[in-house]
Amino acid sequence: MKRFAVILAIWLCALSAAVSVADMPGSVLRVRHGAKDDHTRIVLDLSSKVRYEIRRFENPERLAINLRKTKAGRDVKRFDISDGVVRRIRVNHLSWGTQVVLDLRSAVDWTDFFLAPVDDMPARIVLDLTPAQPSNTVRKKAAPVPAPARAMVVTSKRTTRAAREYVVAVDAGHGGKDPGAIGKNKLIEKHVALDLARRVASEIDSKKGFNAVLTRDRDVYLSLVDRTRIAKKKDADIFVSIHLNSAKRKSARGVEVFFLSPAGAEATANKLLKDKGTAAKELGLDEPENDDIMHMLVDVNQQAMMQRSSLLAEEILRAMKRRGVPPTRSIKQRSFAVLKSIDMPSVMVEAGFISNSKDASIFKSKKGKQDVAEAIASGVLSFLKKYPPRTSSDDRLLVHKVQRGDTLWKLSKKYGTTVASIRKSNRLGSSSSLRVGQELVIREGDRGQ
Repeated sequence: MKRFAVILAIWLCALSAAVSVADMPGSVLRVRHGAKDDHTRIVLDLSSKVRYEIRRFENPERLAINLRKTKAGRDVKRFDISDGVVRRIRVNHLSWGTQVVLDLRSAVDWTDFFLAPVDDMPARIVLDLTPAQPSNTVRKKAAPVPAPARAMVVTSKRTTRAAREYVVAVDAGHGGKDPGAIGKNKLIEKHVALDLARRVASEIDSKKGFNAVLTRDRDVYLSLVDRTRIAKKKDADIFVSIHLNSAKRKSARGVEVFFLSPAGAEATANKLLKDKGTAAKELGLDEPENDDIMHMLVDVNQQAMMQRSSLLAEEILRAMKRRGVPPTRSIKQRSFAVLKSIDMPSVMVEAGFISNSKDASIFKSKKGKQDVAEAIASGVLSFLKKYPPRTSSDDRLLVHKVQRGDTLWKLSKKYGTTVASIRKSNRLGSSSSLRVGQELVIREGDRGQ
């Protein structure tokens, strides 16, 4: 009986340990640090994205990084630091997760941000710490310092035109050896999509100040990469891909509009950042920046394009709803390859179900196709009028090197943006502290539209 009780106790302990580990999806792989004259950087390498919070304690001064439902690897141990504002790093293994404690030499200001895994780099939490500025210290106004030569790193590739002409890339889905779906009334998706694309382009071209370009104007096969490449070559402001839906359930009908999903955006960013030279070229950089800046530049571009893509999808669906043919369904997000551009807002319009007899009858008639094309064009034009793309004079993505006396408020006024935009672009959270030499990604003129 005693032997059974011992075995049972061991089994229960093992089960408890297993449950505890299973409940901790992330882990701290290692803790790295680097100290310079003006700041200390602490990096926590992680196995995956985790939730964290940072708390400050006084007497003695220290910061605690709390990572719930996270365990620390064997290599994560206490160690002393000989230089910088951090004196020692300790690790506490607690019931709710892991706590990494930074024992400080004095009070600090800090910024922190999370970076998703890129190429061979794991997920990371990064902290930049600088000696705190005493609140009762009167700062002297610094002499003007010339802006660094490399302050502006990204500019619009478009040329400024006296009368701005908006360019719309209209993409007819499928083509050539790829017929797409086969539906009612012997309809073939590639043919209907091309007919609709031509009609949409014609409607857009008929309006002053707007120009439509077709990715294909005949029955040829184009790869998904070719389609976006053509749009970029034509210097398109937006990209609209036209398709038709099909379903086993014959009653399914109506319009759906798609734009890029977060998962698709993350996959695109990771793929792009594997080749730093290509990423720099895509972003309009003269040369690659460091990994953290490159990641933030891609992220800022993607977030802006996803927001504009969602607005474009809304305008198209709203215009088609007013027409009422076919009936509208919803806006959705997917990881379709043609939606993955970081250069322009991109949507895919599934104009109806050719597997449905009512929708198919619309696409069988010239009037039906013209009604659908006019609705799509109307949505595109409405978007460009409400949310016009920025010109080369104001569409600038900057990397600003912080100088003495800079504050988030001053930078927002200088670049015509908002404090919230700067915080979001640089993952600053609620922190307002900046350090001299720190690099900030700024979207000039961004006021949250």
